[in-house]
Amino acid sequence: MVLSQRPATRFFAAFYNWHRYTQRNKSGCRIRPQHPRHLSKGRRLYIQNDPQLRRKPMSEQPLQPEGSDKVKTSTHRSTRNELAKPEELSHWPDDHVVIGEYTPNPYMGDQEQIDGITSGQGEEERRSGQSLSPSYWTVNNVSEQNPDTLRDTVRGLMRNVPQSITVVTATHIDPELKKPVSLGLVVSSFSTVTLNPPTISLNIRQPSQTLDAIRADKGRFRVHFLRAHHEGARLANMFTGGNTPSAYLERSKGAKGIISHAQKDADLAKFALNDHVIAALDCEINQELTVSDHIIVVARVFNGTYRECLQPVLQYLNQGFAGTPQKYIINDQPTIANVAPASPTFSIQSSSDKSKSPQSPFSFSLFPGEQERQTLVNRIERYIRQMPQPLNMSIDDAEQMIVKNLAIPDDILGISIRQIVANVGMNSIIDPEDRDLPIKFDFYGNLAPDDISTIAERLRQLVQEDRRPLSFHFKKLYRWLGVHPASQGMLASDLVNPLRAAGLVQPFEPNVDLQLFRTEQPLSLEYLERIEHRVREDFMRNRHAADVSCAPTHILSEVVGYNSALLSYVKQIRLRLLNDLAPEYYSRSPITISGHVNQYEARVVVRRVVDSVGGHDGQVTKNKLYRVPHWEVLRRVDVHPMVSGIDTDFLFGKLQYLWGEAEKETRTAQQRKKPDNVTEESETQAKFTYLVDKMMDEVFKSRPNWEELTSAINEFVDACPHRAVAWKPKDIVAALGINPRSMIVNPQTSSLVAFAESDIIPELIRKAIDEKGFVTDEYLKNS
Repeated sequence: MVLSQRPATRFFAAFYNWHRYTQRNKSGCRIRPQHPRHLSKGRRLYIQNDPQLRRKPMSEQPLQPEGSDKVKTSTHRSTRNELAKPEELSHWPDDHVVIGEYTPNPYMGDQEQIDGITSGQGEEERRSGQSLSPSYWTVNNVSEQNPDTLRDTVRGLMRNVPQSITVVTATHIDPELKKPVSLGLVVSSFSTVTLNPPTISLNIRQPSQTLDAIRADKGRFRVHFLRAHHEGARLANMFTGGNTPSAYLERSKGAKGIISHAQKDADLAKFALNDHVIAALDCEINQELTVSDHIIVVARVFNGTYRECLQPVLQYLNQGFAGTPQKYIINDQPTIANVAPASPTFSIQSSSDKSKSPQSPFSFSLFPGEQERQTLVNRIERYIRQMPQPLNMSIDDAEQMIVKNLAIPDDILGISIRQIVANVGMNSIIDPEDRDLPIKFDFYGNLAPDDISTIAERLRQLVQEDRRPLSFHFKKLYRWLGVHPASQGMLASDLVNPLRAAGLVQPFEPNVDLQLFRTEQPLSLEYLERIEHRVREDFMRNRHAADVSCAPTHILSEVVGYNSALLSYVKQIRLRLLNDLAPEYYSRSPITISGHVNQYEARVVVRRVVDSVGGHDGQVTKNKLYRVPHWEVLRRVDVHPMVSGIDTDFLFGKLQYLWGEAEKETRTAQQRKKPDNVTEESETQAKFTYLVDKMMDEVFKSRPNWEELTSAINEFVDACPHRAVAWKPKDIVAALGINPRSMIVNPQTSSLVAFAESDIIPELIRKAIDEKGFVTDEYLKNS
């Protein structure tokens, strides 16, 4: 069967359809959600500790950073679907971008900026941010009899017409540098002319150094389509200020992969696209037409490279770079259009070629902070850009896919993976009212009583403004409050009772039939409060249910029948209910660390857990790491399972990660001949012990000097005098941040002594207590 079109023509037809879907109609109408502002909009109650983020509402504050002379902003309320100019990006956090009037970088050279960026600056723009009915518009007429007014009117009109942004590059050897350079410009006039043969057109203002280079190379050039994202805007900005040595240097560092067509005779598939370039077309000029100060270039497409998963490209709108989701208006109702990528007919830049999974977050130090959390966010963002398949899924499926592919818990370090996916996908796959939710939650893991009180107060303020959140699914409500949905230890009654005391909810009715709440309805706080009440009753009737060994599925089936949607919540509250209703469980072992721990207690928790799983002097088995519940390991080492102030889930996850690395190294070394008495398990244990020792050395000092030791003990006694006399020397050494196996030179005897095997620590503790005048019952007893 003879094809009706050549392969290149058939691809370009598909490319043309994709270009129309992603660049034309979708920006014709702005859809503004009519929902009230929730807690994370405007008031930003979940950001309390960063003074730089305590800003006024958008309508009350200037969008322009103070002192900036390059951006003239307007009163337009920006949305997350709009991308600011690169100069603005360094002044604002990632979740707050604006569009304004932009002045290009003042490079010396040919001015090849986007049409409209360098002209007409200073006109007043209408940015009311409100939707007006047609009856409010005033209709004016203008003709060529007033050329200045006509020019300004056309310019103002075209600023509201979205145009695709492309970077055009050409082969050029700079005569001063005497080497190939990244010569190019940005155009907003790219368009298709015909599909048979594939032909495009663009406009270039003359004189143009780039156009001269294209002509010198037989009319060949490459067109790059940038991703609708901040990084795509940064790449475009690198080509808006002319072609100078300083611009070449900047592009060589920040625009790798944006090349000319010089490799057209080679295999294009082996040349990697820039991470933020969606596709590239290689073209050759057919015709040129001079119109005033511009040249209309008509060119034939002879080759192309694109990613398997095509996405919307960067646009130019209202004097700024912009990106919008694929939204269309059909019968005055917004709908989402899922446009499938065209079948490839020539060279493809596969996303899987460079989709290596990011480094595991369990490679971080034992006590990860804000820097590690941001690093994890950046790694997940890069992974999604390289593997954009999640952007074509529902937000829930995308989150599950990333968790599975990266082999990480969904609550790792309190990061919202679904919000990262939404941000990378320009919010096109998330509810409009959830677009401004935080990526890094304020609260996660085991919640302390003070944390729960703060969250309850946030909810009270939110409900006073908008009562709708009371009907939300509890996970969505948690996100609005800046709480990770998988947080442990917070009951529904902890949040509802303060609302009831303030008269914001009805009194609790314990005898309401739970079957009135259908499973397909959101699991609201009211419903969860009734589930909690029934679980408490079951605990009181059947003491076996209050045993920590009782499975959550059994607890749930006894109360309301098995319900997978409720199972996660029962898991989250079980230890808290056990603590409230069966405190005798914890009396089986002397709990010495509980509540919100400080830095000294956190180090002791690490030391006890590591010793418990055999990191140093015990026989390590998989059972201890994978089969014994984490809360049971903590209880066995006299630590309350609901301890806060330390991410115990991260600690156990890191130990499991190190065990997996030890197994991997053992399998890699299996080809090496081993002695007959060395088993695979013992070799894995030895490697695991080595990795754990290395982990501990990153946190605990191996050989402190005498001055550091005495100073640390004085600080410890000041902060925790009761711990100083009650803990064993091994715990005290760990609390001081010293490896228990470390050695120290005793200045009195000039001998090298191990901390855990000497009387140095008790003597220094006793001396510090005597000097400070602390007297406790434990101290008198031990003395």
